[in-house]
Amino acid sequence: MNRAAEISTTLSVVSPANVDVQQVTALTGIEPTKVWQQKNRTIASKHPELDYQEWQIHLPNLPAADFDYAINTVLDLIWHAKLDLMRFCDMTNSHITIHLMPHAGPEVIVYAIDKPETLERCATLKCRIHFHLDDI
Repeated sequence: MNRAAEISTTLSVVSPANVDVQQVTALTGIEPTKVWQQKNRTIASKHPELDYQEWQIHLPNLPAADFDYAINTVLDLIWHAKLDLMRFCDMTNSHITIHLMPHAGPEVIVYAIDKPETLERCATLKCRIHFHLDDI
């Protein structure tokens, strides 16, 4: 049986390795789904730009065929703390990335962000958006 269309969505606050990302938990009041850290010291020493960590909120398998819905669902979780997150990112050389991993199933997913409000919200936080399209 085919799954319905779904989009797994992850919001990551990406920070240099020396930053205390638990500050993001304190600012948002949300426990991360995961904190990922670069563990390969050889890579980190040869490529300092890869010596980073990610505070992540992962929402697996949102029942949606709509990128606007997926993005806004994860942004709604942290929106109350947007000003504090923006200050944190500016002060720590961090940034926010939203990862979108669609699975079309038998439905059609339109690979677009159509709502100006979604783009405005992403722009407010200076979000990077990554599409993981291994289902095509």
